[in-house]
Amino acid sequence: MRLICAALILLLVLTTSAQSQQSAKYWFSEGNTLYNKNKYDEAIKAYDQAIKLDPNDVNSWFNKGRTLYDQGKYVEAIVAYDQAIRLDSNNADAWINKGNALGSQGKYDEAIKAYNEAIRLAPNDADAWINKGIVLDNMDKYDEAASAYDEAILLDPNNAHALNNKGNALDNQGKYGEAIQAYEEAIKLDPNFVEAWNSKGIALFKQGKYDEAIRAFDEAIEINPQFKNAWYNKGIVLANLKKYQEAFLCFDNATKIDSMDAAAWRDKGLALDKLGRTNESKVALDKANELGFAG
Repeated sequence: MRLICAALILLLVLTTSAQSQQSAKYWFSEGNTLYNKNKYDEAIKAYDQAIKLDPNDVNSWFNKGRTLYDQGKYVEAIVAYDQAIRLDSNNADAWINKGNALGSQGKYDEAIKAYNEAIRLAPNDADAWINKGIVLDNMDKYDEAASAYDEAILLDPNNAHALNNKGNALDNQGKYGEAIQAYEEAIKLDPNFVEAWNSKGIALFKQGKYDEAIRAFDEAIEINPQFKNAWYNKGIVLANLKKYQEAFLCFDNATKIDSMDAAAWRDKGLALDKLGRTNESKVALDKANELGFAG
């Protein structure tokens, strides 16, 4: 998602007087300042003031959409992006962000159309290809998603996120060896990329390479001890190795990090049961049921 900064753009201000033009610029800049302070409601009011003074200010419409998106107000964000696109139909960033808002609503086909329009306008924009890939992943179109990530990687070979996402798309197709290669390339670019280490661990686990999987999860945990997924996934591997005490400790850490994770409570309960700690097991399993575990 992109926020256009007043210092980096040429405002398209078409007001009837120099005074109103200056005021619109002021409110636009004020909106950006408030946005950067996470004062989203106040930022929107500032952008609205800029728009009131200059309804044709594409950048105020754009940044209003960005702010609404960050608040989870996707319908309103799309309205703002549509206004920006009406004023400047060649604004690839507005098409990308509209696609993001549509994707967040589950309107995947419409999102793809928006990304395709962005790509038509800016074929060298790696972000458009990455975001298109994410939506294709959500549609279970993993082969097309991998192809979209490949386009992004061609444009930006140092984009670790594109490589990680490609790995996920390959993993979802059962291509674990290729997925691991993609994760390793992402890690080479960003050794502290915890998600890539975690994903690599999952792919290794699916290959039955348990010791290597544990090492990958340990790398993720060393980078970020609060990364719950790595603790949970390490616990799954240890449970498969029948190392229930170690598995319990991993699941316990996961529940301490996220007390609302029903799956972690369930697997913690199962590990405790294997250890003969029946009462504690029941407490954990009851907690999983309370949280609505379905598995």
